[in-house]
Amino acid sequence: MDRNLKVLEFDKIIETLAEYAASGQAKEIIRNLVPFISESELRKNLSDTTQARQMLDSIGTPPAASMENMEELLGKAVRYDLLMPEELEQVGMFLTAVKRMKEYLERGKAYRISLAYYEENLILSEEIREELMRCVRHGKIDDQASAALRDMRRDIQRLEEKIKEKAERRNRVKGWEPTWSSPRPISTAKLNMLPCLHTQPINLVVYKGPY
Repeated sequence: MDRNLKVLEFDKIIETLAEYAASGQAKEIIRNLVPFISESELRKNLSDTTQARQMLDSIGTPPAASMENMEELLGKAVRYDLLMPEELEQVGMFLTAVKRMKEYLERGKAYRISLAYYEENLILSEEIREELMRCVRHGKIDDQASAALRDMRRDIQRLEEKIKEKAERRNRVKGWEPTWSSPRPISTAKLNMLPCLHTQPINLVVYKGPY
């Protein structure tokens, strides 16, 4: 940075401003700011700043939008990479924030603030947003995301309940003692002599007689 700007502590002003940025890209743009040389460019940016102040005074603070990791997630989507449920939920929440920002700027048009017309540059797919919010909840794909997924998870739950029920019934059988066979039944006296590693799965059997 230019020595004169450091004397004016311009770098400290920039860092203070960057703390308010909602994304890494915005922080980078702020840190690359330099004083305007062109008077017309300066007047335009002063006008934008004045209008932003008018927006704050007229309709309050704009809705905050968390943009953390959004560039990375959008890059993955463009490359057709797989997005995890929690990432899809983050995209859905970001799109909801964009919707709120559009509504905020739309209210600013009633005060004839030119800055509010930036709303027209915000493109939002409401269909995608609603689908993401419907299908992903708390970082997981919701059961109701599709009829096929709902039926599949219901069948899995029923199967798990049946397995648990059978296991509980066997545990209640009087005198039932589990031993292991690998690959044939052995007595409990020999069980402790088995090696810890098996090349074949060991099967649970009921055996009480001599080996």
